[in-house]
Amino acid sequence: MAPKPKSFTELAAAVGDGTVVHLTARDLLRMVGAQRRGIHVVGQIRSQLDRHSLKTEPDFAEVNADLKIEVLRNPEHPPPHVELLTQAAERLRAEPPTPMRVTPRTILGWFGAKRRGSDITESVDAALAGFELETDPDFRSVHLDQPVDLVGRGSTSEDASGLDDPGDASSESVGREESGATAQQADTQTAPNDSAGEPTKAKSSQAPTANNTFHIGTLDEARRDVVHVKPQSSLRVALSQMIAKQVSHLPIMRNPRSVTGMLRWKDVGRYLLLNGNVSLDDPVERAQAPAIEVRYSRPFLNVIPEIIKHGYVLVRGPKNVITGIVTKKDLGRQLLDLASPFVLLGEIERGLRALIENGDFTVQELRDIALDPKSPREIENIASLTLGEYQRLLSHPDAWDRIDLNIDKSTFVAQLSGVRNVRNGVMHFHPDGANDDDRKQLSRFLELIYDLQRFG
Repeated sequence: MAPKPKSFTELAAAVGDGTVVHLTARDLLRMVGAQRRGIHVVGQIRSQLDRHSLKTEPDFAEVNADLKIEVLRNPEHPPPHVELLTQAAERLRAEPPTPMRVTPRTILGWFGAKRRGSDITESVDAALAGFELETDPDFRSVHLDQPVDLVGRGSTSEDASGLDDPGDASSESVGREESGATAQQADTQTAPNDSAGEPTKAKSSQAPTANNTFHIGTLDEARRDVVHVKPQSSLRVALSQMIAKQVSHLPIMRNPRSVTGMLRWKDVGRYLLLNGNVSLDDPVERAQAPAIEVRYSRPFLNVIPEIIKHGYVLVRGPKNVITGIVTKKDLGRQLLDLASPFVLLGEIERGLRALIENGDFTVQELRDIALDPKSPREIENIASLTLGEYQRLLSHPDAWDRIDLNIDKSTFVAQLSGVRNVRNGVMHFHPDGANDDDRKQLSRFLELIYDLQRFG
């Protein structure tokens, strides 16, 4: 009797001659060093199976962990990302190894996605793990268009390793706050129980980004050209730059990694007022204030107090380079972008409730029509319904007739379904936020509700 394959490579070789290999789901778990079928582990095993053109019958994720299953060749074309990740893995095995450089936006496109929602980032990370890959820096903590390298799992290094120019090794930041350079702590995520016993801990690839945290580095402002001047520049040059470029904060920098201070209008005013003999030809460093920096991987919410206190933060990105500046004005815009979908959704729900009230439904009718028969939820009135339950209610022909709306039912319900999809992304706090198309979709549906209320 042939020994059990101990890796997916051995498993693929055993199946290669047309043989059907009998294993258990637990055997597959051992191959990835896991004991329980958490979401991430299942995704990692699926990625390994796709990578080697294998499949299991029945599905390993849907049977008892100790039940015998068949592993056989999968004749179907693998998902698009499989070939690309295979190429990335092969490039790392070459001599010399050459990591594939892509952007998070490109990676998401391999999986048919545009934003980094919690579900898609989990799927991407599991697929990467199946190829023993990860991104450096983590694709979840940088801007969508910031290049990242596909490298071997566990081989990522600190960003400071980007100090490859000896002249930059003494990178200075007079006012850098310790909180902005806090060491990244290890993180774990608990996989759901497989059958019995305690859940196991699955080590994430990069601690601060194992969850779907909204990082300061994902903002557009964290990746833009930073207007700056040299320390020896004159106040005349600095002020001319601020006026010409219409900026209120001007970093004083020796090079992209070395920041010596920050010039703000109030710093200039203080210098001119409190120093007796001054000239616009004085070096700018005489009027500078300490520069405030944060790492690109800092959670956005944790950085807000610093932006409010200092009026800005400089963002130090991958390879230790200053990649952007986020000001109070930017903060206001970002908070508005985050809040506006919630406001629109709130108005939509209020409008839907007003329309449904025209049907004069009893609580029991709402329960019978709107609730999923398998749902244990209890509702007390129309306000207790979710958007999904609104859709279920409005899809019912009798309920639709009672509400008596002068619009085609299928058209209205289809639009509501789209709103639900946007709502799910908003409520799960996609780090890339709601895009313009999402806001337009919400606005159009809200305008439709207003029209129905006005002319109904």
